Amino acid sequence: MQRPAEYENLISKQFFTEKPAFPGATEALLQNAQDHLAAFKQLSASSLTMPAFTAAYKGLSQLFRTMFEYREVRPIEDCWSTATLVVCRDLGMNVAEQCFVSVLHDARLPTSRNSSFPSASPDEIRKLANLLEKYIPAAYRLMYLGWLPSLPEE
Repeated sequence: MQRPAEYENLISKQFFTEKPAFPGATEALLQNAQDHLAAFKQLSASSLTMPAFTAAYKGLSQLFRTMFEYREVRPIEDCWSTATLVVCRDLGMNVAEQCFVSVLHDARLPTSRNSSFPSASPDEIRKLANLLEKYIPAAYRLMYLGWLPSLPEE
């Protein structure tokens, strides 16, 4: 499997390690992302704001893990932010979307290992779910059809 040059560059700089894909993992991870999106929709419809946010955030994490598996790389400890931005570009996210993901991740990194997520605004929660809804199909097209449409910069 040929990877984009940006992945190869970060492997050489030791942001990623190469690791062959585990059979069936990309499909399972992509399905997990889809399941988290479905959970978000149910929780959101029930006005369960923080559980809905958590479902969407975990769904995006599963989407990133899907792409790491597909590209046969694993981020090195403490390189998650850089690794996710590579995936954002690989999926075709525009600059504003990439910045949103980066800010969202950076805001939650200090607490996510030790406690609950900090609160998020309803607008942030909806925006996160919209990204997940938009880029699950993009990942699918990339992995199974081998192409992505050109997306305009915002």
